[in-house]
Amino acid sequence: MAFDETFLDIEALGKTFDGFAALREVSLSVREGEFVCFVGPSGCGKTTLLRAIAGLDRQSSGRILRKGQDISDVPPAARDCGIVFQSYALFPNLTVSQNIAYGLPTGRRHRAANAARVEEMLALIGMQDHAGKYPAQLSGGQQQRVALARAMARGPGLLLLDEPLSALDAKVRVQLRDEIKGLQRRLGVTTIMVTHDQEEALAMADRIVVMNAGRVEQVGTPAEVYGAPKSLFVAEFIGEMNRWEGVACGGTLEIGQERVACAGEGEVVAAIRPEDVVIGQGRIRAEVSEMEFLGAFWRCRFAARGMEIVADVPAQGIDGIAVGDAVQVDLPEHRLHLFGGASA
Repeated sequence: MAFDETFLDIEALGKTFDGFAALREVSLSVREGEFVCFVGPSGCGKTTLLRAIAGLDRQSSGRILRKGQDISDVPPAARDCGIVFQSYALFPNLTVSQNIAYGLPTGRRHRAANAARVEEMLALIGMQDHAGKYPAQLSGGQQQRVALARAMARGPGLLLLDEPLSALDAKVRVQLRDEIKGLQRRLGVTTIMVTHDQEEALAMADRIVVMNAGRVEQVGTPAEVYGAPKSLFVAEFIGEMNRWEGVACGGTLEIGQERVACAGEGEVVAAIRPEDVVIGQGRIRAEVSEMEFLGAFWRCRFAARGMEIVADVPAQGIDGIAVGDAVQVDLPEHRLHLFGGASA
């Protein structure tokens, strides 16, 4: 899906708390109708950035533009944002319908329109049969659906999600992330979500913003961030990754006592995804030191001369391999990522 028109521009945004820089010159654009995920370790600034966009924490420097209009000093209530938090924040004394209706225009002349809007949102989240229940009578997943419906009931131009799935168990989390993505697609609302779950970001986002220490490390599609990381931090944070320090010279990378083909020069950090390691061929002779069954694949650890290699082997391709076996291992040059040295 193409996203052409810019909806939100963040320009050199900074935020300082008691001398601590939570955001450092953050600049990025979000396109209209796009689903963007902010990911990064705890304390990287992703939630601070979301709250600055919402107007809940005013930035210390820089500015925020919405469709070209500077909203840096606009109060939260006037920013046309719907916000969903991790904690649901439902009113325990209000029914599902009343929670969804909260924030809609009040007064007798709005009653019919509000009732129709609530019915529409209940249908969207598949909870028509729960309209009269109270939050305490709902599961965690159902409560989060209600929180989402409430945030979208006013038809906001921007939907902000602050780790909305982190309090749910794994199965419900996967189901609800698919539902959220489907709703976002049907409504076409521009959405920004904060998550610490890399898999969640890869599955849901049109683009991912990887943050570290208050800065943006990389912005790209899930395929770009996973397949072509621009820094060692991104390579290791998004998905699993082998990494070794070595010296590259003349088309060969020396790691410990092993040598593999590479295009870099000088001291480098080499990295490769476990699924890109080839077993059964190659110039590295290694011993299987550990095997872990993970359903669709086996995660195998190999000990070579001066290096440990982790490989993910499809379950159907593991026959004949056991702990203690010696096998040939290959690290394909076109799958090898090099950081530092002349290749950076």
